[in-house]
Amino acid sequence: MGEPSDTIHATGVPDSLDVETLKAAFEPYGEIKTCKLIKGLPGNMAAMIQFGTVEEATFCVDNLNEQILFEDCGLTHIKFSSKQQPQIAKPVVKIPVKPVAKPALAKPAVAKPAVAKPAFVKPAVAKP
Repeated sequence: MGEPSDTIHATGVPDSLDVETLKAAFEPYGEIKTCKLIKGLPGNMAAMIQFGTVEEATFCVDNLNEQILFEDCGLTHIKFSSKQQPQIAKPVVKIPVKPVAKPALAKPAVAKPAVAKPAFVKPAVAKP
């Protein structure tokens, strides 16, 4: 769960969420100093909320973790945040690469010199 701090990290928040709605969802639990959304790939949105005290953040971690906080998504996972912004894992997509055959080098066309065919002349045959 991490070491207690005044900042929490929430995952499982809807992609359609805006900062004002996020702030309104957590204001009943304490003074919100800052809050921001961390956009990742679709379906992988997260948020960071900094409360006025560690006790307010602790209340959220203890009581709101794995609860449905937003209407259009599943469970929201809440934990204490480290001072560094968490990295959202992005799926690794491997695309198979087919080897490309090298094109055969075309031999340059060599023009053959035009050779005139000799006209065939039928030899004259003497008639007996």
